[in-house]
Amino acid sequence: MSNPGEDDDAASVTEKQQEDDVRK
Repeated sequence: MSNPGEDDDAASVTEKQQEDDVRK
């Protein structure tokens, strides 16, 4: 939790993964 940006990155990756699953 030292870098708030890391949290945002993780959330973005999760959303991208979900979108990929939907496309497949």
